[in-house]
Amino acid sequence: MSVEFDESGMHFGPYPDEDCFWIEKCKLYTRIQQGLKIAEFALLWPSNSAVRDVWIVEAKSSSPYEKVRLAEYMDEIRQKLTNSIQITLAACLGRHAEADVNLPVGFKLLDLKAASFKCVLLINGTPKSELQSLQEALVREMKTVVRTFGLKPGCVLVLNDAQARSKGLIA
Repeated sequence: MSVEFDESGMHFGPYPDEDCFWIEKCKLYTRIQQGLKIAEFALLWPSNSAVRDVWIVEAKSSSPYEKVRLAEYMDEIRQKLTNSIQITLAACLGRHAEADVNLPVGFKLLDLKAASFKCVLLINGTPKSELQSLQEALVREMKTVVRTFGLKPGCVLVLNDAQARSKGLIA
């Protein structure tokens, strides 16, 4: 079986059931969601090593370009991505009773010590010319998260729908 869904005007999937942790729909998040901002899903993604990467994906239908609004926007994205890393790790570690219910088998078997995490912001319809400034803003915002989790260089990524489609992230 596979997972497919629509979000922010894009069609995600199909992803193998064992590779997609749909955080927004899991029982764990349903119980703890009050006041907790979260990304759409975590996905096991092929990598150059024996251990697959964990992509935390937040989808948006647009982004602001004004400096003040952009700072607020990136702060919200950081919260969502950080909370999603934490809930994914907590679920993999079995810290909550409900975690086992919706956690895909690929995540249950994941070598957390060796796994790399990638925080992905996917913005539908954003012109390629705007992506660099959005990438730089998100990298700045995620700097402390990257350091505290010991994430690898290049772990923060901003894509538009065309780039996501070419990578096979969306249909």
